[in-house]
Amino acid sequence: MATAKQAVEIVDAVLRIPDGTSRWHADRLRADGLLPSTPGRPDQLAAKHVALLLLAVLTGLPALSSAPMIAEYAALRPMTGGGTLAETLAKFIESPGDFFELRVDQHAPGATITYRGSDHGMRVETFASPIHYPRPAFDRIAVLGADGMIRLSAALADAPPVRLGPHRGFERYRRMEYAIKF
Repeated sequence: MATAKQAVEIVDAVLRIPDGTSRWHADRLRADGLLPSTPGRPDQLAAKHVALLLLAVLTGLPALSSAPMIAEYAALRPMTGGGTLAETLAKFIESPGDFFELRVDQHAPGATITYRGSDHGMRVETFASPIHYPRPAFDRIAVLGADGMIRLSAALADAPPVRLGPHRGFERYRRMEYAIKF
């Protein structure tokens, strides 16, 4: 998996959104304690945290992507029972082979995930809030398709490891200093 900085860059690149958009959402989630904060130590981000970041980016507007609202999205359970939206999305981030589509409602906490079931048939999990939210007359839905999820998962898995220690350029000149000692 990727570090937080790498994950933010990967989400921006895969979703083709302006650079820094995911960073802004990650900083808001980190400030409210939904993403781990490890200053100076590049730890890998868990798939559940990438799922939270993805939900924040897909909900879009600042009022709708606030940390309490993202926590509410993440805690949604399917109507048929099962794991939360964040857990289900994290499972598909780790292995997206059966994933088909994610639709996130941007006006009220709700989402649907379409995937291939164990019997190779299409399954739809609907995640909805038990609280009724007032809705406008139009829909605003963000859709993440299978190709986007596969590219995201592959990019997160193939992220280069972070090198700790002094910069490589300094080492190159340091060797010259040792060779030229008088």
